[in-house]
Amino acid sequence: MAAGKYHNAHVADRILQSLRGVRFPCLCTYYPNDDLPNVEVPQGDSIRAVTEHLIGYHGYRRIFCLTGPQGFAEAEERLAGWRNAMTAAGLDTSRYRYGDFWLDAPARLEQLSGRDRMTGMLDLKGISRKLPAARTFAVILLEIGWVQAADRAPSIPPGLFVANAIQMNCSEGELCFRYNKDVFGVLLPVPEGMAPERLREEWVMRFDAFIELVRQSDKDMEKPVLRIFYDILTTRDNALREQLEQMIEPHLHHQHLAPTVKGGLVQQLEEIRRQIIRTPAEPWTMDDIAAAMQISVSYFRRLYKQHFGVPFHTDLIHLRMTHAMELLRQTDMNIKMIAAQCGYTSTFHFMTAFKKETGLTATDHRNGAQKTPES
Repeated sequence: MAAGKYHNAHVADRILQSLRGVRFPCLCTYYPNDDLPNVEVPQGDSIRAVTEHLIGYHGYRRIFCLTGPQGFAEAEERLAGWRNAMTAAGLDTSRYRYGDFWLDAPARLEQLSGRDRMTGMLDLKGISRKLPAARTFAVILLEIGWVQAADRAPSIPPGLFVANAIQMNCSEGELCFRYNKDVFGVLLPVPEGMAPERLREEWVMRFDAFIELVRQSDKDMEKPVLRIFYDILTTRDNALREQLEQMIEPHLHHQHLAPTVKGGLVQQLEEIRRQIIRTPAEPWTMDDIAAAMQISVSYFRRLYKQHFGVPFHTDLIHLRMTHAMELLRQTDMNIKMIAAQCGYTSTFHFMTAFKKETGLTATDHRNGAQKTPES
């Protein structure tokens, strides 16, 4: 926390008060005080060390430097430190800006970089620039509901925690971005001959395992409640940003419910729904799920509708038909095979449910999906 030079004493003391008792290391620069360690280091050395850390430990190759007002000695020292580290690593040193980094410059830099200011992730503009045309991606959208911490504020902002977890789990070639305050996305390139659902399932399992590993190392940490959506994106030659928005927005048009379901039941409900999305062919019943949660069927029925805003059976059909539409678009499976993949032993019952959910027959949906945008 750089307190002494850029905040008045009242603001600095308020910041210090908010940091008392936190569980992560904190220090001040240029502000001697009784609560936190204070350090004063040469500007050039500190910026060089930070830049070297970003390059060597995190592997970043495009690092922007917002150095301060042009002509100020400390701003020039910071710029020199950043340049030295970038030059030593053989990286581009043209991405820097002079400006007041406490006021309007972060917003200008954010617009130039195509990255979210808080998390450093690509924003919608940045991800649109990165997307190659004529490529198919398996899409995962993660929306933060709330954090299970009724008695205290979260120790780490949920958005920052989720952003870090997503970035740690994105491999080379996978694209992650922040859509808005509570919604994040991951785009997984689909190799020839591989099912998109398999890619998504493997990524989400890896993500869940990482979250659980972090929680085991800090058992007091709150676990964000996430709602996860899946889709497929085949990029066109133009209007990539509009195409992304058109794909994402329909998933988010649900009611944002208050956290009325308490305790671990929230997480259980979300994880059960994700299991249904991953394995819609399983014979999901309220009796079995309620027994696994060790609650009554009537209580489960009430909790599910209270949390998701729709009855369990209605949502189950919706999730299965969503999977069916994806199989119709992306595979040449016959209707009987798709029905089985969606948990139906009767093709007739599947076709009836599909028509009721979508307003189209499965054949009509497949034929419509096979038409090109130009046709």
